[in-house]
Amino acid sequence: MTAKAPRDDRKPAGFHEDLSEYAGIPRNLTGLNKRKQRPVRTVNIASTTRAGFAVGKSVVAIDSAKKTPAVVVCDPVKGRVDRIEHAFFDDTPGRGMHPGYPSWSPSIAVYEHARCRPGDPRPQDILDESCGGALAAGSVRAMRVVPLFPDEWAASTSKPARHERVWAELDQAERQVVALAADMTVRQVENHIKAALKLIAEGRDPKYSHKVHNILDAAGILLFAVGRLGRGMRR
Repeated sequence: MTAKAPRDDRKPAGFHEDLSEYAGIPRNLTGLNKRKQRPVRTVNIASTTRAGFAVGKSVVAIDSAKKTPAVVVCDPVKGRVDRIEHAFFDDTPGRGMHPGYPSWSPSIAVYEHARCRPGDPRPQDILDESCGGALAAGSVRAMRVVPLFPDEWAASTSKPARHERVWAELDQAERQVVALAADMTVRQVENHIKAALKLIAEGRDPKYSHKVHNILDAAGILLFAVGRLGRGMRR
């Protein structure tokens, strides 16, 4: 058997490895604190996730989903819901995701990054949803992408309750935009939210339309980002 040649890790003559850009970054790049053996959150977004962090900016807000993330585009001057569209995924190999909106470069793309907790019965679904939101956020070529955990903007408020607050904050023109994107009339969206609230109060499944609640969540994320509503969709 032929012996393996010894590994030569020497750098070529004249080679200079510039590591200055990595100065200050912890040596532990695995995201794991070996001493305490627990995950380390390597991205600090605490300073950007307060209500109103995107005031005066052009914003795309995205409610994450596996197949069709809802995308709300903000009017940067007035901080209003300007239009709502959907990104969609093509399962054809090599095709990937196609934005349902024009290619442009907003200042900020903010998307809901689902939080998976120990014992969650559907961790893969949560992971898929977060990936869908991240892909949609990346596709708009924003100057900055901000992941937002659900408890950071929605707190523990139930979907129907926070959607009622979102709906109350929207003006008539914005409600028309939401209703059109949901293939409903304004009155139908209102009745949909009221029916869900009633079922929740009775301890029953609200049987929410995924399309409607994804759009309203995306609108809620936008309202939080531009400071019109605070955490839990409260003023």
